[in-house]
Amino acid sequence: MNDSWITPPFGNNCAYSASDDDYVGIVHPDNWFVTPGLSIEHPKALLSFYVQAALEESFAEVYQVSVSTRSDRDTTFFSPIYEDTLSSADLHHVVLPLEGYKGEVLNIAFRHYNCSGQYRLLLDSVHVYYPELFEVTATVNPEEAGTVAGAGEYIMEEEVLLTATGNEGWKFNGWYQGEELVSTENPYRFECEGDAQYEARFEEASYVVALSAGEGGNVNPTGEQIVKHGADLAVTITANKGWQISDVLVDGVSVGAVNTYTFETVTANHTLEARFEQITYTITLNAGEGGTVSPSGTQTVRHGEDLAVTITPEEGYVVEDVLVDGASVGAVEAYTFEKVTTDHSLEASFKPDAANEAGETAALEVYPNPYTEELHVASALPMARIRFVDLHGNEAARYELNGSTKADLRPALPEGLYLLMVEYTNGQNAVRRIVKSGK
Repeated sequence: MNDSWITPPFGNNCAYSASDDDYVGIVHPDNWFVTPGLSIEHPKALLSFYVQAALEESFAEVYQVSVSTRSDRDTTFFSPIYEDTLSSADLHHVVLPLEGYKGEVLNIAFRHYNCSGQYRLLLDSVHVYYPELFEVTATVNPEEAGTVAGAGEYIMEEEVLLTATGNEGWKFNGWYQGEELVSTENPYRFECEGDAQYEARFEEASYVVALSAGEGGNVNPTGEQIVKHGADLAVTITANKGWQISDVLVDGVSVGAVNTYTFETVTANHTLEARFEQITYTITLNAGEGGTVSPSGTQTVRHGEDLAVTITPEEGYVVEDVLVDGASVGAVEAYTFEKVTTDHSLEASFKPDAANEAGETAALEVYPNPYTEELHVASALPMARIRFVDLHGNEAARYELNGSTKADLRPALPEGLYLLMVEYTNGQNAVRRIVKSGK
């Protein structure tokens, strides 16, 4: 309809609704303009219309667009598809999709409401039109690799969303048109530009298993191995000579000092790291009374290495015997464990030097020998102390003499052979063999 106070957007006529009446003033409209039933014969029909506020200074008109497939045109059953509040008095062109109504008779309603004190909402050139349709197709190569979704009919510049889903064991490579790679995005979003054919290409999925070995050994295979989806990969871990496996880490987690490992039914990337340590052995070195060994105590020796041992008697002693792993190797003063491949032991024993004992005979008198209870010692030199040592090198008795030249002793010792060791105040020493007798 026309009104002398308004100017239609096109021609001489348009539909309008008032939120401010020339005679009664401000009104609160809830006015409906409903089209006749329209038979929709297109899957992507479009609704086009123009709206405008009649006054440049009062434009905040509110309107809503609704649709219904009911023949009675009862506004109660209309479903809103669009709503807007005008932000200016400019002419607004609106295009709305009517997708999904093909084969239906559709009523379209324009509602002017929820505003007041503006002036007029103008509605013009309402029509439904059918845009040209274009076919977007999508296939899978190879066919058994997966599926695609999103293909179908689209209008020009409509957004298309293609999604490729691979079956187990397949990996998406990209979207192709012929032999041209269009995109590797998945999903792939683009605007329709006309008929188009796309091919989603897949390849059998494969994974990288990275295998590494530290110093002292190797893994076989080694480096980065490509394994197909679901396949197995067996790995052998081997230590070099003189080394042993200390640990194997799979994906950073220890699986123990294993020499083989199998990645079964591979479905992801993996790592394996083999660690090794040098094999070592313990050599126990001991010395009895009267001398030393160097080095001494417990020594750790790597596989295949040597260990040289020096046996040194103290003054007045000589090496009596050296036992290696319990077997005598003679009264040697040096011994080398060569190319060690097992644990060992060395024990050195010492005895008084006979030449030293003979030279001191005139200066030291010990009697009776053997003795039963009391033992007398006389010396030409002041004595600091006297010690009794058994044949195992253990001290059995000790007497402090503080420079005396005579000592009457009653050492309560078990029967047997002992060494009587005299230490003089001048730092010299003398040794005598004595026998404790029970008779």
